[in-house]
Amino acid sequence: MQRTVDAYRALFRRPGAPTPVGLYLVGSVVLGDFQHGRSDVDVVAVLPEPPDATATAALAVLHRAMAERGEPTLDAVYLTVERLRAPDQDALPTPFVVKGVFHADRACPELHAVLRQCLVEHGRVVFGPPVATLGVPVDRCATARHVRSNLRSYWQSWIDEAAETLAGRRPDGDAAVAALSWGALGVARMAATLETGTIVSKSAAGRWAIARFPDWRAPLELALAERRGLIARANLDAADHVLAFMRFIVSRYGPEP
Repeated sequence: MQRTVDAYRALFRRPGAPTPVGLYLVGSVVLGDFQHGRSDVDVVAVLPEPPDATATAALAVLHRAMAERGEPTLDAVYLTVERLRAPDQDALPTPFVVKGVFHADRACPELHAVLRQCLVEHGRVVFGPPVATLGVPVDRCATARHVRSNLRSYWQSWIDEAAETLAGRRPDGDAAVAALSWGALGVARMAATLETGTIVSKSAAGRWAIARFPDWRAPLELALAERRGLIARANLDAADHVLAFMRFIVSRYGPEP
């Protein structure tokens, strides 16, 4: 992971590349849950001014070079500190990379209250001023609204699609646990944030959820075992149990209070 960050920093020395005033790590790296071979490296890059066409083109070239390096994927959002302080501008376009794909003509879907809270509470400085001096707002009510909306929209659709896929399998078939683990621990993170007010990793959320909802221990232990690389396939009954847990979380935490 550190080699990826070092290579990324070096690319900013290329001619035409913008010069960030600060780079900050967020996500699994700072939450202590980075998984080699599966986790992305997530970066917030603070620029001195909004990138013009030349700087944006240079960022696209930079990320093509990062993609050629292979895993881990480095995802980033590029914005000024003024934009970082202004949640009401999140719907405006800004350069960003998600799943290794560079975009410059749309809003970044990862720029929201959860990202800001993670940056302020857990962000790691690669270089630049301390996070505490940036004036980034933390709005836990906005975090909760984002999480509940995410449960109702993204995760409910995810569950429906997964259930449809599993319904087409033979009764004696099985399912890959990687996607099921990602789903179960993903919604567990949402629940943990809503109850504790903090941003936690997937693995920490799984452990929290086992203690909080012991009746759902089996699907959560399955998800955690996959995350530790101990299991790759599960029977369809186990897969259905994971989806049942996810439906429980969406129904319990998705509606606005």
